Order: sequence, then structure tokens, then C-alpha cells
Amino acid sequence: MDCPDSSGQLLGNTLKQFVWINQHMTPSRRLLRRNVLRQMRADPSREWTMLDIGSGGCDLAIWLIDLCRQERISLVITCIDHDSRVVEFARQRLVNYPEIILHQGDALALLSKSPKGNWDFIFSNHFLHHLTTPEIVHCLHLVVLACREQCIMSDLVRSRFSYFLYSVCAKLLLRNSFAYDDGRLSIRRSLTKKEASLLVEADPQLQSLCVHSAIPGHFVFWNPQ
Repeated sequence: MDCPDSSGQLLGNTLKQFVWINQHMTPSRRLLRRNVLRQMRADPSREWTMLDIGSGGCDLAIWLIDLCRQERISLVITCIDHDSRVVEFARQRLVNYPEIILHQGDALALLSKSPKGNWDFIFSNHFLHHLTTPEIVHCLHLVVLACREQCIMSDLVRSRFSYFLYSVCAKLLLRNSFAYDDGRLSIRRSLTKKEASLLVEADPQLQSLCVHSAIPGHFVFWNPQ
């Protein structure tokens, strides 16, 4: 789906399927509800900010803003994705969401230009496996500096079990899209939890981060408050 000449129809189908994938096959909603939403509830009178890196179709940002509206919490989410076609798809869904600011571009470049503590929360879902290991470390350095409260960087765990389970589920449930092939490729490109933990342990600038397992088949870089 990252190829610029890939099928627009299949890309659109994939982005629509991400809503179901993120609800049932990732821990993202649970992580946002348990950590970000819980902290905002403790001080609902202030305006909160979040950066969503590799935001795709913005389904998670939309879901979180809907929750915030119900609870009268003020949250502004900046979403960034590098793919212009994905951004255009997302832009059509955000007409009624002025709380979501959408950018097309390089997330690392945006982070490198950001002041220290520029966002209360920084979140990503399935972004890190698109980077090389040195780029992941660089990204985490930037995130730690730009995040005022909590960062939650969730990604797939590379394991045979995750690969097998996803292959079976996606083959049955995710048709007419890139989700089956791209998801399997993403798992192969991801880190193991041990590899992620070693990155944090080896780098003094990342000592504020913990690495946690998150069901199903994910790990999370997180700085608990």
C-alpha cells in the first residue's frame, strides 16, 4: 500500500478496514482509553494536545475525539502521515472534526523542529516498523523530548505465532485490500519485545521509557507518569 502506483481502490479498502483492525486486532483503543483519556479526565478543565504519528485514515483520532466530546474534554490532535493519498482519504473524513489538524509529511522532520514538550501526548500505531533500527532510536529520542506528559508508541511484535495468527485471521476476514500481504510483511519487519527492550536499556537518553507487551501481538514504548 506504500507504493505510489498501487491500486487506489485497494488502498481505500485497506484504510476502511483499519477501523476494524484497530478495534479488534490492536491494543490502541485500550491504550488510549487507559492512559491518555484517564489522565485527561483528571483535569478536564484544561486544553490537551496530542500528536498522532503515521495516522493513516485518522480512525483512532476520530474515535478519541468522539469520546472527548462526550465527556466535555478539550483535546486537539495533530495527525501526520507521509502518504499524500492516505492524507487525502483522511481529509474527507475530518470535515466535521476541527479538533484534528492533519499534515502530510515526514514525522521525524516535524519532531526535530518541535520545541521541547510541544505536545502533552505523542502516540503512534504501526509506525515504527517502517523505520530502520537507527531511525527508531532517533525517533524515540525526538519523541521523549517533544512529549510533555505521556508517549505511547505501539507496534507489532515479530513472532511466528503472531505471523500465523494474523495470516489466518486476515485471510478469512480482510479481503479485497492490501491488509493481508502488508500485515504479514509488517510483522516480519517488526522488532521482538527483547530487541525493543535492549534498545531502551542501551541508550541513556531513553531511560524514561518502558517496554510492555500488549495483547494481541504488540509491544509498546511507554513513559508512565
